[in-house]
Amino acid sequence: MEYRVLNIAKDKIFIAPMFYRLYDIFTEHPLDLIAESISIFPLIVGVVRYRSLRKGVKFLILFFFIIIVRDFTSNLYAVRKVNNLFLYNLSAFFEVISVCLLFRFEITKKSTKKFVDYGALITVLLCVFFWRSNELSAGILTSSRLYELLVVLFYFRQLIEDMNVKDILKHSLFWISSGLILQFTGTFFVYLFANYALSINTESGLFNLYWNMNQIMYITFALFSSIGLWVSKYDKNNFL
Repeated sequence: MEYRVLNIAKDKIFIAPMFYRLYDIFTEHPLDLIAESISIFPLIVGVVRYRSLRKGVKFLILFFFIIIVRDFTSNLYAVRKVNNLFLYNLSAFFEVISVCLLFRFEITKKSTKKFVDYGALITVLLCVFFWRSNELSAGILTSSRLYELLVVLFYFRQLIEDMNVKDILKHSLFWISSGLILQFTGTFFVYLFANYALSINTESGLFNLYWNMNQIMYITFALFSSIGLWVSKYDKNNFL
């Protein structure tokens, strides 16, 4: 019994500094806390609206679940002062696959669908080639953003050509696609120069500036996705 009490005491001594460290991190970077909290919104809305979601949109729930797991793991690494940047390189793989699955069920043209499939495969292979374990990889982040942006633009072109949506504001993929475009275009050049702007050798003030820009764009995407998932109940009767 005495041994067990001593172990509990040691655990408390070990855990307390971790919470203080996490508190310090979120105090210094409040946007990180906001971004991580916002991730819960589309996940909850997606679960609530799951039955009314289109086939491809269901994969968006998995995407946000992966982001939450990534951020949780990243925080564990951060409080232990272990490099966690490789997690963001790794999540780019899942982003590419999620975007591929999200839109391949919605795009009707066979040639475009082939681009979505083969483009995802090529992008994943490029991500493997550009892999870095100690810092953010400009190659991974840029190639994944470029692929994802092209897929979204292809879907928007289909929407304009088909004109088969009655009310665009009640179309789930309109909101999700708009959020993706805002995020991709808002972070593309930041990621293109990630080796300089978001390097471990970058001055902390400059790093925080670009990192906060990235977080703002993610928050925007998460909010747009929440709206898209919420209005998904109208999708069934919103096509001509």
